[in-house]
Amino acid sequence: MKFIILTVLVVALASQVYCNVNRNVNELACITETSVHKGLVEHAANGQFEDARELKCYFKCYYQNAGYMNTAGKIQADTLRANIPAGISKNMANKAIDLCAVRKGNDACETAYAVQKCLVENNLKY
Repeated sequence: MKFIILTVLVVALASQVYCNVNRNVNELACITETSVHKGLVEHAANGQFEDARELKCYFKCYYQNAGYMNTAGKIQADTLRANIPAGISKNMANKAIDLCAVRKGNDACETAYAVQKCLVENNLKY
């Protein structure tokens, strides 16, 4: 019985570590691809969004790599829902996703930026 519990805990921990590593790899790849200053990304994570094209396209890159946006620039709300960060109320997250996933910009960069800004303003960070 202890072995089963230990195995479940190890698998859960490994899954969390994998998700964090994947998120970091995606972040670094998109910083490189868009040439955005890492400080702009860090500020945005804290709710300070600069109106910079590189930042907007960073979010497009991140969202597309994560599956949150398709190649046509449409937000994939179901994928956002399936990846609600640990420790966040699913009810609160779903309300934020309902509110934010419909945001649209003039192109995919602006749409991803608008959605991310809305999610952060509603206490949901991807």
